[in-house]
Amino acid sequence: MPACRLQKYSEIFFGATQAHRAFPVTQNNVPIGMLDRAMLSAEGISSNAKVGQLFTEHELIAALPHDSCRDIASRLALHGLERMPVVTSRESRRRVGVVSRSDLIKPSMASFDEEPRREKFRRVRRAAQLESRVDSWR
Repeated sequence: MPACRLQKYSEIFFGATQAHRAFPVTQNNVPIGMLDRAMLSAEGISSNAKVGQLFTEHELIAALPHDSCRDIASRLALHGLERMPVVTSRESRRRVGVVSRSDLIKPSMASFDEEPRREKFRRVRRAAQLESRVDSWR
C-alpha cells in the first residue's frame, strides 16, 4: 500500500476502532518500513502524501531471526523505534514477523514478578529456621 495516501491509510488502519499502533509497509511483498500513529501526525507531513514517500530515503531497519534480544533492543534504541519487522535475511527481506520493545521486556517481567514470591518464601523459611533454633535454646 505504498501508493495509498496517508489520509486513507489513517482511516483504514488507525481509526477509532483499531487497537494496533503500527503496521509494516510493504512494496512487492518486501517490507520498506513500519508506519505508526506518530508518523501520521508528524509535523510537515501532508495528509495527501503517499505512504511510500515516507520510506524512500531510508534503509530498512529490521531484525533477523537469529539476532539476540540485546542486539534488537540496541537497534531499537539507537534508531528511536518502538518496533521493527523481522525478515528472513537482509537479501530476501521476506517479512516473518514484527518485534516490539514490549516483546523484549515480557520475559524479564516474568522473572521480575517471580522474584518477590521467591523472596517471600526465603523469608518464611528463614523465619522458621530461626524459630527452631530459639526453641532448641529453651
